[in-house]
Amino acid sequence: MKKQLLILIISVFTISLASAEFIACFDLGDKIDFCNPRTPDRTCSSSTGCSFCMNSYNFTKSCFNQGNFNACNSIPQVCTDITNSSIDQKAPNITVYSPIQDNIYTSLSVLLGTTSSEKADIFYTDNIKSPDRITRLCRDCSSFSGKKSFSEGHNEITIRAADEENNTSYHNVSFLITKNFKHIS
Repeated sequence: MKKQLLILIISVFTISLASAEFIACFDLGDKIDFCNPRTPDRTCSSSTGCSFCMNSYNFTKSCFNQGNFNACNSIPQVCTDITNSSIDQKAPNITVYSPIQDNIYTSLSVLLGTTSSEKADIFYTDNIKSPDRITRLCRDCSSFSGKKSFSEGHNEITIRAADEENNTSYHNVSFLITKNFKHIS
């Protein structure tokens, strides 16, 4: 009896999901993660927003399953709120105020300063000296400021900020360090 009831519940649940297509709407900059690895993730690039036909949202994996376009054509083209609260799909906006892009520094120790529009884990990578090493600057913070040592010559770093939903943004900075630089007025 329990096995038959379980099969009946699974069957009813499966049938109810078969026609679960809905229109999911996104704002400029929102990241759309798809559960199917063959479907490329997207970021809404339209200032008027984007809408996609979806079948379901996987809360565990934080990703969407694409819907059947024919089924979506037969439903009202109205945005569906898949949750009672909003899911953060926007990457933090990061500003790197130091080092300054293409600036010349005369010391190996350079101020690394960045701010984030929301609390995030902030990292940096020295793309020339150790491109496979990611260094955490701070955890669950909205800014970082501290001196870091770099090599003389051309330097290129990537600052990365990832919020608690793992929405990630990147900022690349190139700068030069030379001890023999003489400023000409």
